[in-house]
Amino acid sequence: MCGILIGALTPYGAHAWTESVLYTFKGGNDGQWPVSTLISDGQGNLYGTTYGGGAGCTTNQGCGTVFRLSPDGTKTVLHAFSGANVVPSDGSHPSGPLTMDAANNLYGTTIAGGAGCFCGTVFRITPAGAYTILHSFRRADGVSPLSGVTIDGAGNLYGVASLMGLNNGCCGTVFKITPAGEFTLVYEFKGGDGESPQSPLIIDSMGNLYGTTEYGGFSCADGHGLGCGTVFKIAANRTESVLYAFRGGHDGNVPMGSLVMATDGSFSGTTELGGGTGCNKRGCGTIFKVLPDGTETVLSTLNRSNGPATPFGGVIARSTGALFGTSRSGGAAGCGTVFRLWPGQVAKTIYSFTCGPDGSDPQGGLLLGKHGSLYGTTFGGGEGLGVVFALKP
Repeated sequence: MCGILIGALTPYGAHAWTESVLYTFKGGNDGQWPVSTLISDGQGNLYGTTYGGGAGCTTNQGCGTVFRLSPDGTKTVLHAFSGANVVPSDGSHPSGPLTMDAANNLYGTTIAGGAGCFCGTVFRITPAGAYTILHSFRRADGVSPLSGVTIDGAGNLYGVASLMGLNNGCCGTVFKITPAGEFTLVYEFKGGDGESPQSPLIIDSMGNLYGTTEYGGFSCADGHGLGCGTVFKIAANRTESVLYAFRGGHDGNVPMGSLVMATDGSFSGTTELGGGTGCNKRGCGTIFKVLPDGTETVLSTLNRSNGPATPFGGVIARSTGALFGTSRSGGAAGCGTVFRLWPGQVAKTIYSFTCGPDGSDPQGGLLLGKHGSLYGTTFGGGEGLGVVFALKP
C-alpha cells in the first residue's frame, strides 16, 4: 500500500537508503507482475506495465495492463489487454518499458496478440485514453517485441523483435515505424551477428542505433551452443556491426538489459550471467563497459554472497559517475537488490529486498528522480504480485 516505509537491510557508504512501497499490486483487474522500467512525466506521474492481470482478458492470470501512478498514490489502469483469444486482438503481455512523446502519448509493445499470427504489437495510448495498434507483427516482421520502442526527434519509432524475420527465420529483427504508420525492417539478425535482441535501442545524434542481443556472436564457453550475446551498432545506412561479442567467461554472458551511453561514446550495461563460477557455475553476471572501438572492460563481477547477482535490467548513470541498477537475486535474503557502482570500485548493494511487503525479484531497470531518488518495480513481493518502489538516500 502507499506510504509503507521499510528500512534498507544492507546499506553501504556514509548513509543508509530507505525504501518506500508506492503501490502493491492486487492481481485481477488491478494488474500483476510488473517487469518493465518506469517512465515519468513533468507532473510526477509514473507510468508502467504489468505482464499479467487486467479486466480485458479471459485467461486466469490476465493479459496485462498499462498503468499510471500519481504522486498521491492513486493508480489508474489506462488499458487492459484482451489477449490472443479475442479477434481482433489488441495485444497481450507487455514486457518492455513505455515511451512518451512531447504530446504525452504513450507507446509500447506486447509480446503476443495482435492480428494474424498473434505475434505481438506496437501500440499508442493518447492522453485522452484512446488506444491504437500501430502494427501487428507477422513472422516475416519478427515475433515477440520484448523491449518497447525508442522515439527519435522526427517521431519515428524503433524497436526489436526477439525472434523470426523474413530471411533467416529465427534470430530477430530491428524495425522502424514512421509517424504515418509505415512499418519497415531495418535489419535482420543471422546468428553470428547476434541473436534474440531483447533490450531497448539507443539512438545517437547521427541516427545510429545501438543495442544488445541475448545470444549470438561467438560460441559460448558454457557450451549451450547459442553464442553468449553481443553489443551491436546499426549505422544510419542500415549496416550492422558487432561492437563486442561476449565469450561467456570473465567478460560476461547473456546481456539482457538496456545500455547507457556516456559522453565519450562508450556504453555500459549488464550481463545476467558470466564473470565467475558462482550461480550454478555459469557466473552471477557482470557490469561492463564497451568503447566505440570494441574494447570491453568488466567494471565489476557480481556474486551471490549478499551482493547483487543476475542483473536483468541494465544500468542508469548519474552525473557523479556512479552507475545504479537492480539484480534479480542476491542480497541478504537472496530476493534481489538495488546496487551502486562507483568508478574503480566493485558493485555494492544499497538495498536488499526481503521477499516480503517491500518486493522481490526486480526485473526492470531504474528511473532516476529528483534529489537522487530511484524508482522501480519488482515482479514479486508485496502480496505476491509485485510492487512499485522508491529508494531515497
